[in-house]
Amino acid sequence: MSEIEDRLQLALSAANQGLWDWDRPSGRLYLSPSYYAMLGFRPGDFPATFDGWSSLLHPDDAPLIARHLSENASGGPDRFEHELRLRHRNGGWRWIHIFGSVAERDGGGMPVRLVGVNVDITERRAADLALQESEARFRAIFDSVQEGIFIHDIDTSAILATNRRACEMFGYGENEILAASIEDLSSGVPPYTQADGAYWMMRAAAGEPQSFEWHARRTDGSLFWVDINMRRAELAGQERVVVVVRDISRRKAQEEELRQNLDRQVQLNKRLEEAHSQLLQSEKLASIGQLAAGVAHELNNPIGFVHSNLGSLEGYLQDLFAIIDAGEPPAAASGGKALEAVQRLKAEKDYAFIKRDVGELMAESKDGLARVRKIVQDLKDFSRVGEAEWQWTDLHKGLDSTLNIVWNELKYKCTVKKEYGDLPEVHCLPSQLNQVFMNLLVNAGQAIVERGEITIRTGRDEASVWVAVSDTGAGIPQENLNRIFEPFFTTKPVGKGTGLGLSLSYGIVVKHRGRIEVESEVGKGSTFRVILPIDPQLEIPAAIPK
Repeated sequence: MSEIEDRLQLALSAANQGLWDWDRPSGRLYLSPSYYAMLGFRPGDFPATFDGWSSLLHPDDAPLIARHLSENASGGPDRFEHELRLRHRNGGWRWIHIFGSVAERDGGGMPVRLVGVNVDITERRAADLALQESEARFRAIFDSVQEGIFIHDIDTSAILATNRRACEMFGYGENEILAASIEDLSSGVPPYTQADGAYWMMRAAAGEPQSFEWHARRTDGSLFWVDINMRRAELAGQERVVVVVRDISRRKAQEEELRQNLDRQVQLNKRLEEAHSQLLQSEKLASIGQLAAGVAHELNNPIGFVHSNLGSLEGYLQDLFAIIDAGEPPAAASGGKALEAVQRLKAEKDYAFIKRDVGELMAESKDGLARVRKIVQDLKDFSRVGEAEWQWTDLHKGLDSTLNIVWNELKYKCTVKKEYGDLPEVHCLPSQLNQVFMNLLVNAGQAIVERGEITIRTGRDEASVWVAVSDTGAGIPQENLNRIFEPFFTTKPVGKGTGLGLSLSYGIVVKHRGRIEVESEVGKGSTFRVILPIDPQLEIPAAIPK
C-alpha cells in the first residue's frame, strides 16, 4: 500500500497536482505532499484546516468559494470545478483548477466530506492570456484597416472570417456576411457573376495571386466598384485564400468625370477650331474688303489709260484706213495730181506722227495690261485659293505679293524699305502666312500718324528663318504689350479694328510651330519678328514680348 501511495505522489508531483480531503464539520483538511510542493510549501507550514487553506486564497476569489459552499448546502450538484488563485510561498499567485466532489452527506443532506484534485494551470492561463491578447491585437488591426478583408476556405470558398470594414462596405452584419456567397456580393452582370468569381478564387487557391476590378453589390442592391487582391496564405496552420477588397467607387467616379471632361474638351476644341477657322476667314474677308477700294484704284488707273489709248488707236486706225483706201498706187497711175492729193492727205493727218505714236501707244497699253495682270496675280498669290496644303514656299514672294496688295494703304504716308536676306524655302501654309504679313504691314501703316518708314527684314539661323516688320510709328505702351495677342483686344478707335488680327496671326504662327517676338518703345515705333522653323517638325522655344 505504501508503494502505491509513493507512486501516486510521484505522479501527482510530476503533473503538478495535489489531492485534498476536507472534513467539513471538524474543519480538518488533508493535503497531499504534492499539494504543498505545488505551492512551494512543506507540510506544517500552515494549519491543515479550511481556514489555513483559505488564508492562501486570493481576496477576489473568496466570494466564489463562499457561493459554492452555499450551493452545496442547499442541495447543489455533487461534482464541481472552479478556477481560482492561491498564494505561493514566494509571494506570487498560482492559478489552480479545482476538481471536487461531495463524498459524504449527513442525514439532513448536508455535505460533510468533500474530496478532490487541484491542478496548477498557471502556465496554461498565461499562455491563454497571451493568446487572447494576441487575438485581440490581431482583431484590432484586422478591424482598423481601411480595406475589407475576407478569409475563405480553400476548398469550398466559404467565408470563414471577415473584418468590420468589409461589413460596412457591403452593408451586412458579421453573421450575415459569413453566410453570404460570391453571388450575393456581386452585380451578377458578366463578367461579374458567381462563376467568374469562382474562377478567380480557384486560380488564387492554386497559388496564383490575382488582382482585378469587380462590380460588387451591397445588401440594399446598390452596385459599386471595388479593387480585389486574392492570395493563398497559411493562417494558424491552415491553408486559406485571403481576399482584400478596396472600394474604388470614388476613383471610378473621378475617372468617369475626367472622361466626360475630356469628351467636352475635345468637343470644345473642335468648336474652337471651327470658330477659329471662321474668324480667320472673316478676318481675311474683312481685310480684303478694307483694301478693296485701294485695289480698285490700282486696277482702274491702268485700265483707264488702256481704254483711252485703245480709243485713240481706233481713231488712228480709221484714218489709216482712209489713207490706205485712197492708196498711193492709184494716185501714181493718175499722174502728178493724184499723188499730190495723197501726199496732201498724209500731211493733213500727220501720217509720220501717227506711225510713230502707234508704237508708243501700243507699248504703253501692253505695260498697263501687264500691271493689271501683276495685280491680279498678286491677289491670287495672296489668297492662294484652293491651296490649303502644306508646301515649300518662297517667303519673299509672299511678302512682295502682300506688299503689292496693301500698297495703296501705305504709299500715302510711309516709305517701305526691304532688306531681304538669303532665305531657303519654308514648309508652310502660304496663304495663312501671307495673312500674317498683311496684318503686320497694315498695323505698321496704321501706327504711323503722318509720314514714316516701314522696314521689312528677313534672315535665317541654323534651323529657322525670321521676318521682321519695323515701323517708326507711335509704339505700344508697356501695359498693353502683353495683351496685344488676346482675341478682341484693340487700341484702335471703334470701327477701325476687330482686335482679331494679331490674335489670329499668333495662332497661325503657333500652328507653324513658330513664335512672334515684339519690341516696342512709345514714340519711336515697334518691331514684330516672326520666327519659323525651316522644318515644321522642329519647334522653336517660346519667347516673352520685350
